[in-house]
Amino acid sequence: MKNQTTEPHRIALSGLLRALFLASLLLSFPLPSVRAQDMQIQQLRIQVMPEFDDPRVLVIVQGRLNIDGQTPQTVTFRLPANAQINQMAAMDVTSGAVVPETYDSVPDPADSRWVLVSYTLDSAHFFYEYYDDSLDLSQPSRQFTYIFNSPLAVADLQVDVQEPSRASNFTLSPSASLNYEDESFGFSHHQINVGALAANTDMKIDIAYSKADATPSISRQQLVGGQAVPTVMPSSSAMPQLSGDPHASPQAPAPSRPWAVVLGGLAAVVLLAGLVLLWRSRQPVRPPLSNVAAGNDLFCRQCGAALQSGSRFCHVCGQPVPEPPTES
Repeated sequence: MKNQTTEPHRIALSGLLRALFLASLLLSFPLPSVRAQDMQIQQLRIQVMPEFDDPRVLVIVQGRLNIDGQTPQTVTFRLPANAQINQMAAMDVTSGAVVPETYDSVPDPADSRWVLVSYTLDSAHFFYEYYDDSLDLSQPSRQFTYIFNSPLAVADLQVDVQEPSRASNFTLSPSASLNYEDESFGFSHHQINVGALAANTDMKIDIAYSKADATPSISRQQLVGGQAVPTVMPSSSAMPQLSGDPHASPQAPAPSRPWAVVLGGLAAVVLLAGLVLLWRSRQPVRPPLSNVAAGNDLFCRQCGAALQSGSRFCHVCGQPVPEPPTES
């Protein structure tokens, strides 16, 4: 005699197995993303710092892609072939923190001047920094051409060149549209508004100055001790330099699939419901940032760069810093 009480459970289990099978098929299909030809950099800020904490040129890059709501995405940047990469990272503009990511680096098959560096971003904001070894310090008269070239088009590009300490006769070509002094650390800055830049196009800035010594503007001891960290460097002091091959990196992890995670979670919930168990996921809640109230900003509201106490302008994009509210 057939057991009437177990038959409905067999039917339910059969339905669960079919649902799981369908979910596994959906997981195997590629998921929609921004096409490579549609991806672009909406806003890009670059700081070029000759002889800052090293005899080479430190380059810091941060920007925003047009991939809101369509992450993770794998993005590729073009860096000089002689670059020592400090980090490739995602950036949290709310806190100013950067999260280093693993990356792949291969020679650019179309141009031996470059390497193509790829990594996966979980947000639209990116950050990377490297040292360029093209600066010749053998003579007091020094010249250096900074070149930027991106596989992605840039809608708004701005470059800030920091003048080394003890330098004289400092010139730029093209000339700066804004010159200002860093009141906190005494550096002179020269800002060039490039604007839009087409993909795979060279943007060049010729930098020339005189300097009698080869000593960097600040020492590594000052940098590690936090005594002279510029506002545009939210992470250099925290990241050790790479040794050996400057382009060596761990194998980049395969990009995660948010839709795959959702489908897998749904299948798991269906299965657990059939077994009369309840699964509940809990996402950690980020604690509120108590120090970013209006008038007490730690980071620029325009570009996300860290601000020094008492700064009136952002040293990256020039955005005025709101004055603290007066107490009544």
